[in-house]
Amino acid sequence: MKKNDPMPKQQNKKETKRVHNLIIVDESGSMEVIRKQAFVGMNETLQTVRKMQEKFPDQEQFITLPRIKML
Repeated sequence: MKKNDPMPKQQNKKETKRVHNLIIVDESGSMEVIRKQAFVGMNETLQTVRKMQEKFPDQEQFITLPRIKML
């Protein structure tokens, strides 16, 4: 490290990447006729995110599940 370097450089260290997954859950009632299919699809998406975390350990997965209910 040089005397004037503000921070030492780390060599051969992979940087963790953040992946943000946003899954919006509609509770307005408009999806009621396909409720089961919607939950199956949401669960499949969550499983895919989990598999991606295992396949790419250098990626940190975040999941946000906001619920919306329009009147």
